[in-house]
Amino acid sequence: LAILTGFAARMLDGHKFSEMYYETNPPLSIIIYAPVVLFQSISGWPIYIVNILYTSFWVMASFIASAQLLKHVQGIEAGYTRHLLLAGFILTQIGIPAHEFGDRDHLAVLGLIPFTLLQILIFQDQKPHVLVQYGVLIFGTLAILIKPHYGLVPALFIAHRFFRKDGFAVIKGSDFLALAIGVMLYVMIVLTLFGDYVSVVLADSVSLYASQRNPELWKDVLVYGILLVVMLALVDILKFDKSAARLTYICGFIAAVLFIPYIVQGKGLTYHRIPFWAFWHMTFMLCVYYALYPYIKSKGAFLVSVTACIAIIGLTRMPVSGVLTHDDFRSLPLSAVLEKDCPAPCSFLLLDDNASNMHRLAAYHEAFHASRFTSMWFLPELIKFEMPETEMGTSSLDQQEYERLKSKYSAMVGEDLARMKPAVIIALDTMDAYPDFDMIGFFKDDPAFASEFETHYIFDRKIDFNRSIYFPEMTQNPNLPGMYSIYLRK
Repeated sequence: LAILTGFAARMLDGHKFSEMYYETNPPLSIIIYAPVVLFQSISGWPIYIVNILYTSFWVMASFIASAQLLKHVQGIEAGYTRHLLLAGFILTQIGIPAHEFGDRDHLAVLGLIPFTLLQILIFQDQKPHVLVQYGVLIFGTLAILIKPHYGLVPALFIAHRFFRKDGFAVIKGSDFLALAIGVMLYVMIVLTLFGDYVSVVLADSVSLYASQRNPELWKDVLVYGILLVVMLALVDILKFDKSAARLTYICGFIAAVLFIPYIVQGKGLTYHRIPFWAFWHMTFMLCVYYALYPYIKSKGAFLVSVTACIAIIGLTRMPVSGVLTHDDFRSLPLSAVLEKDCPAPCSFLLLDDNASNMHRLAAYHEAFHASRFTSMWFLPELIKFEMPETEMGTSSLDQQEYERLKSKYSAMVGEDLARMKPAVIIALDTMDAYPDFDMIGFFKDDPAFASEFETHYIFDRKIDFNRSIYFPEMTQNPNLPGMYSIYLRK
């Protein structure tokens, strides 16, 4: 969120995509945070407070739209089932995102939920109020386009309607038209205003960033997939009635489909899980409710279902060893460097193997991170080519492509250094995955970077600390050594 709001500010200042906010995702993932930046500039409130308010508005709009649409869905009883779904909405859209509240995938699922409900109504020939319908079409299409691969869900609902009911008349449906018009407008905007994203960024983001895969994600898919199969099997074993079975199957089907975008993104990041987690937990609530319904009163089944989902969400999202507060972050070693050598407002450059601290430092210290990049996401493939003896796998690049990309990105870092003139450079000396890699030495192979660095910067000191203090919730690697060299501008 620090990255996206910071880059949205650069976008609003009129800078070019490839020169000041070199993001691997399409432009809408930055544009969508422009209102946060605008309101923050008017109110003067901290950017994280404004983002909570902004996301809460999305949650409220999605909840109200979903509640209105549920009134018209056939096969959902007016009482506790509808209440259960709405309670599930609140639990999954506040409890599950947790520390990623308001990140892109969260916003995407907030639009996807009412859009999917509207598609069910279209299939049932039900018509909600025209303002609700058009609001959901616009809101849902915008949210889905933030991460276009989530369009797989509405595409499958359209395909279902094509084969079961409408045939080629499906193209007259309001959902199809909204998505088609949204895609065409988005493509036009990107080609017209962000042509450099297509010509400069897109190909490299695919080869250097999208190709980086986290094998741990398959554990998530396996565990949650098996549990989902068990839940859906219970529908048949316990002989849910027809409407209950249909509703549970629909939620389970959407959860299963949302595994695909999670796999496609390939990073196994927590906020990438939000969409499939939301529908997985909704399926769980429905299974508990309908399994208990014959044995206790509906009110009791409702309460037990909600309680069970709260417990599951708590277990999956509860931090094991706490998380940083705003004040905690400001007291840590990298902040101390900025307070001493780069008092606000100033410009700094953090050369690190993790994006988080680059942009959090900027957000918490009224500073400007002197780089166009979200992170050094282009480095792993290049390092793997230089150091094939490491345990991080082999590079997919050939010699010619390696030399082209190293020259291109080293030149960009050097150009940023010359343009933005950071007052202090903080360079990581000990990368966990590549212990022999020399960050400064790598970029000094570019003549422009070497000239700017050697002419204007002088080594001041080293700092050494356990970097895991920045990530207390990551218990799998509590010992993350970090030694940084501090260079000051002459």
